[in-house]
Amino acid sequence: MPALEKINKTELEKHIKSQKTMAAGSQKYVWLAPGVGLKLTPNKAVYIVQARIDGKDKRVRLADYRDITVEEALSQGLDKIKELKSYTSKDAEQKAAVASLTLRQALADYIKGKAADQTGGLRPKTISVYTKAMNRCFADWLDVPVAKITPSMVTKRYQELATNEGPRSNKGGAKAQASQAIRTLRAVLNYTRAITEDDNGNTMLPDDPTKRLSALHEGWNKVACKENDVIPKEKLAKWYRAVAALPNPTMSHFLLFLLFTGMRRGAASNLKWDHIDTKAKTITVPADIDKMGKSQIIPMSDYVKGLLEKRVRILGNDYVFPGDKDGECLQEPKRAIERVVKKSGVKFSCHTLRKTFATSAECLDISNVKVKHLLNHSVSGDVTAHHYITVDTDTLREPVQKIAEFLKAQCGIKADGTLAAIQEDEAPKASEA
Repeated sequence: MPALEKINKTELEKHIKSQKTMAAGSQKYVWLAPGVGLKLTPNKAVYIVQARIDGKDKRVRLADYRDITVEEALSQGLDKIKELKSYTSKDAEQKAAVASLTLRQALADYIKGKAADQTGGLRPKTISVYTKAMNRCFADWLDVPVAKITPSMVTKRYQELATNEGPRSNKGGAKAQASQAIRTLRAVLNYTRAITEDDNGNTMLPDDPTKRLSALHEGWNKVACKENDVIPKEKLAKWYRAVAALPNPTMSHFLLFLLFTGMRRGAASNLKWDHIDTKAKTITVPADIDKMGKSQIIPMSDYVKGLLEKRVRILGNDYVFPGDKDGECLQEPKRAIERVVKKSGVKFSCHTLRKTFATSAECLDISNVKVKHLLNHSVSGDVTAHHYITVDTDTLREPVQKIAEFLKAQCGIKADGTLAAIQEDEAPKASEA
């Protein structure tokens, strides 16, 4: 770098006049003040500023010497130096903020940002699921800076989660829970990267640390579906008797309601009495309690109407199926399901009842379009169903009643409400589960 030479205004004019005598390819810097000067070459003379930023000299062009006066060059140059140093300070602050950003804060930012997004915002239920997954699977990481979460850490944690046998996992591990946790972590980290990027797409965070899983554990985020997860027709009678024998009528009614409506557990448990109209025989499912975020009005069968009329409305609780705590809805009926499985030998989950409802509809040759509407499944991928076929509540009354009659018959419920005799086994066999 050429030597720096401080000059006054008169000397500056002399330097400009001597420009023509400079050798080809040479350059000279003359300074009006620290960091503000004139760069001379045989053909050009421009005002510049120079400042030390991040340990390096940064030089910025101001203007041609003929376009502004020396006084203007000094004034603009000093302002430019302040601006450059201000940017440096802001960048340093931003880098420090990103470097110290914890997973806990990143999760809070993600939830806040996504909840405010009207086009693809997270529903309260989804927020609850994500929060529980992070607290359950990454509790010891919540106060760790996201910049320090490495691929090795993610891979190790996935292996731990996938092979852990807990109270809700299958024998051999909980791969579904592990996959859900890593997907949630990935979503939070990718969102954090996006909101900390500069205008050029640069980020101060490392690459997505979950990427390594795809190479080491192919298919980590794909969990096989249970293809035959329905209650066989020949076992429904035993199952029904075990459910009817539950000591808690709310649990009994809830499981039967799921079977005879095919409704999702989350939507059913969040139903309030305002959503029930036994006179019109309809159930309204608001969008905010449905997994797909779609509101729905479905007809109720005679059986479901009778079931709901047996329910006793609890003062101070608006839920059709209230929970143990005041003002709360019923949560997952895990213990009730365990009782039924033990008594009947029929292994099932709440989603099994939904699939059994759909399978019963298939046995009755009810159209796929009507079944999708009853299950509140999307028909957007079916051009004919989406654009040409209109299915209203009254159209669904007949298939709903047909499914109910079919299920009643399989459960051994006679027309007068009594139960038909069934052949009892000595004890439930493991193979029946």
